[in-house]
Amino acid sequence: FWIIDDLSPLHQLDEFARGADFHLFRPKPSYRMRQGRGRRDPLLQGENHPAGVLFYFDVMRALEDDDRVSLEILEADGTLIKRFASDAADAKEKLAVKEGANRFVWDMRYPDALSFDGLILYSSNTRGPVAVPGAYRARLTVNGDSVEQPFEILKDPRVEASVADLQAQFDFLIDVRDKLSEAHQAVIDVRTVRRDLDYLESKLDDDAPERVREAIALLRKDMTVI
Repeated sequence: FWIIDDLSPLHQLDEFARGADFHLFRPKPSYRMRQGRGRRDPLLQGENHPAGVLFYFDVMRALEDDDRVSLEILEADGTLIKRFASDAADAKEKLAVKEGANRFVWDMRYPDALSFDGLILYSSNTRGPVAVPGAYRARLTVNGDSVEQPFEILKDPRVEASVADLQAQFDFLIDVRDKLSEAHQAVIDVRTVRRDLDYLESKLDDDAPERVREAIALLRKDMTVI
């Protein structure tokens, strides 16, 4: 006895979808909402609906090592939000693909702020902001051939803020993310220059002009202030 909570791929399973080498089904509208996982009870066997937009797609043959599959999330005007790919080096951008039916969940978040090794943030993180309710697009590409589907993110009806309020919040959070990335890039750049200075200093002999050592020391001091 099965309870299936999303029959939209079956509703769209026409002759075109069955005959294609690959197919991306149109996602059903998804609510922009927070949901808790809750304490796991051994007596409860159910699982919450995944938090995000559910993408179902079919790839009707086994993939070889040189096959490339990607799923791109786009704004309505075609602006790229995120790209997930079968050959992505970053685990967060990896798209797992198998022969037959596949499912992928996008958490509705835009790209994260830039980070670096050893970063400490108390009561915060570098996650990108959640998309605003509205119209979006998804593009599935297999070895250069693509298919697109529109989809919609809906506002949680329990939220009293308007879509305009959520857009203003999103714009602010994008500015904060970009400023945070700028600050973190400065840290990365400072570390790179310090390594370069260490290397340069190791190559200086006793006959090196003193002004070179003074310039290195001054640059180190300035970077410490930054």
